[in-house]
Amino acid sequence: MFKFWNLSLIAIVMTAFSFIAKVEAITPAKAAELACHRLERLALQKKIDKSYLTQFQKMTVESLQNDSSGAAFAVTAYQVSSDLEENIQPLSITILLDAEGVILKYVVNEGGVSGSGVNWPGKNPVVLTESGLHYVIDNQSKLEALKPFVENFQSLALNPKVVNGNTVAELTMSNQLDNTKLVLILDLNGKILNKEVLP
Repeated sequence: MFKFWNLSLIAIVMTAFSFIAKVEAITPAKAAELACHRLERLALQKKIDKSYLTQFQKMTVESLQNDSSGAAFAVTAYQVSSDLEENIQPLSITILLDAEGVILKYVVNEGGVSGSGVNWPGKNPVVLTESGLHYVIDNQSKLEALKPFVENFQSLALNPKVVNGNTVAELTMSNQLDNTKLVLILDLNGKILNKEVLP
């Protein structure tokens, strides 16, 4: 009897550990958020130039299938391109993540050109973008309109905007499901001031 209970206890413990070890696959929006974290860390460690933080403007997420590296997402962050000619690509960096959000590697893409940039007062644009992504991910269960921008997130762009004489951040997110856009207005500390879904 004692041996039976020992075996039962071992089986229960192994089942519990298996449940804990099972990690749910991340969403494209979560991949973008994790990529923001990694950009900050790489810049802090001086592995990439800090301009990838201060001159950040756009981000895209591509879902990968059967990639040889095991990557499930390729997240590409672009520097400011507003003053570049149409056929000129801005500086960019691509971060590869697996389905559980583990960063596999990063690649600084060749051939890009730096734009003149935007002088953001306060927090850098990557931190502002991260704040917007946090808001969408954390509130999707309460606000149904946010879900497509988590599960089917495709790209985003961050630009300064003047409202009532004050500079704010306008974060525009797009999704693959219905091509609608989510526009978030944030103050320069990352607080959400307004949100709107556009067709």
